Amino acid sequence: MATIEIIQIPCLSDNYGYLVHDPDSGETACIDTPETEPLLRELDARGWTLTYIWNTHHHYDHAGNNLEIQQSTGCQIIGPAGEADKIPGIDTAVDDGDSVFLGAHRATILNVGGHTLGHIAYHMDTQEAAFVGDALFALGCGRVFEGTMAQMWESLQCRFCGHHRPQQCGAASPRRRDCCFARRQSTDRADRDKFRARHQSVFARHKCSRASAFGHERGASRRCIQRNSRP
Repeated sequence: MATIEIIQIPCLSDNYGYLVHDPDSGETACIDTPETEPLLRELDARGWTLTYIWNTHHHYDHAGNNLEIQQSTGCQIIGPAGEADKIPGIDTAVDDGDSVFLGAHRATILNVGGHTLGHIAYHMDTQEAAFVGDALFALGCGRVFEGTMAQMWESLQCRFCGHHRPQQCGAASPRRRDCCFARRQSTDRADRDKFRARHQSVFARHKCSRASAFGHERGASRRCIQRNSRP
């Protein structure tokens, strides 16, 4: 079984889209639809045909270009069952424990609500990769808009921890202020220094660190949630 190809594509001001391609079957999935033109341009440049859109949640910068891209490519749209009525053009609704396939490669659906109530992630265990949308970033977790801190904690504590430390593919670029905030959540000086050093190279390259391990980011997220949950 060939290794999938994962292409990170800058979109909007600080978002990232992903194209995931299986060379064996020729199938390609687009993780969310933050912007139409960059995604279609990359598909055309690589000679790939889009088979699926895998939506993580309903926010416009993740599902707002579904119909335009579907009209151009004829792809199928897969998205969270808990937000199916908010996902434009959805063909198949999936929920926690379901599976979707890209060729022979399986992605298991994880319910990671908190940022939005029905937010999901796609975990490709054979590739040690997970497409997490706005649930987890390179510097912590996404903002809790619709859910609660307790729900986000549950998502980070249970949903992500039971898997073999995949590389997380988040949907937005970290900002320097995010790094400063996340670093302040630790009371351990050595931990703060390691955290700062690990992300300096990200900002030096002016790009998102796609290959970001869950263990690192989950630790920062835990501290932020714990502090924000205090009365």
